[in-house]
Amino acid sequence: MTGGMETYAYEVATELAKRGHEVNVLTLKQNCDGQEENFRCLPLLYGHSYLDRETVANGKDKYDVTHVMNAAWSWVCSKEHPTFLSIHGNDFLSPNPVDGLCLKKRFNLPFGDNLDFRIANYRTPRKMRKHMKNTRKIFSNSEYTKKVFASVFPTLESKVEVGLLGLGQDFQDISPSIKKKHNRPIRLVSVCRLSESRKNIDGVIRALAYLKTEFDFTYHVIGDGVLKSELESLATSLNINDRITFHGRLRTEDLIRLLVGSDLFVLVPRLNKRSYEGFGIVYLEANACGIPVLATNQAGPAEAVKDGVSGYFSQSADCESIAQSLRRFFMFELSFDSTLCVSFAKSFSWAKLVDQFELAYVSVA
Repeated sequence: MTGGMETYAYEVATELAKRGHEVNVLTLKQNCDGQEENFRCLPLLYGHSYLDRETVANGKDKYDVTHVMNAAWSWVCSKEHPTFLSIHGNDFLSPNPVDGLCLKKRFNLPFGDNLDFRIANYRTPRKMRKHMKNTRKIFSNSEYTKKVFASVFPTLESKVEVGLLGLGQDFQDISPSIKKKHNRPIRLVSVCRLSESRKNIDGVIRALAYLKTEFDFTYHVIGDGVLKSELESLATSLNINDRITFHGRLRTEDLIRLLVGSDLFVLVPRLNKRSYEGFGIVYLEANACGIPVLATNQAGPAEAVKDGVSGYFSQSADCESIAQSLRRFFMFELSFDSTLCVSFAKSFSWAKLVDQFELAYVSVA
């Protein structure tokens, strides 16, 4: 399981390569894992503009266009070379500090990391704002992300085009058996990185604690991160740990197997000014496995979920609302057609997004 931006870059590169384009992906030195069959993965970057600028500059003469997949790296964009940008939300609201000066490495200092981190935090958003205007077009992963971006960078709104994300091939090929009845006990599942509190897994655990004496269920949490031990402790303190299994990271085939055997996917993220769910591929992946989803009707999930067809919405992200929404499902007040869930998920494809990219590339190449 990878993060959303990594999945985005991989799927786009794969689809472009399938269409006969020569695709070279410049990435961090630790990021290539040998799964790239159709495109070249070049692990040449350090993650610091000072160290990477020569590598990037040398590559521009070799490529017809450059597509930047993370707004923090907008320093790559130049007027002289056709450059495109994809935005996801948190990448421009809280950009990774990539514009440091590498003081420790350059001057062989016994200190400097903390100072350079502060410098990079200061420089990165300013460099981002300066160079974004050099892009030919900016692709947003949702209407909501476009709206937020326009509020932060109003002069660039005319360059933004929405391009919704797709469903990966591993999930396109699933043919889940159509379940006539719920499991006993009912099986709930969440998939996310356990490194961001906005994912609100703690809220789901607290909601389930309210319901544990009323209903028979199990809850499976797939993902890893710094919050995992804290969430495990919360489950223990609420005396619900016997109902919850923390699986950590799973291989794709194991993830699919667990999703297909579940009854409801639950991800009810919180929304704040500096971080939000830009879209939510995991909702589509759950639907592709034949199960409905519970989300919040805000930000990206509002565009990734079709109410009453592929899932439904909690009134808010607080634990009381989540408990109320889950109670409706447990009491069979809601029913969903697995085939409609699958059809909805498969209506999203990376091919549609790449169609938009190709039109933009050809216009300037």
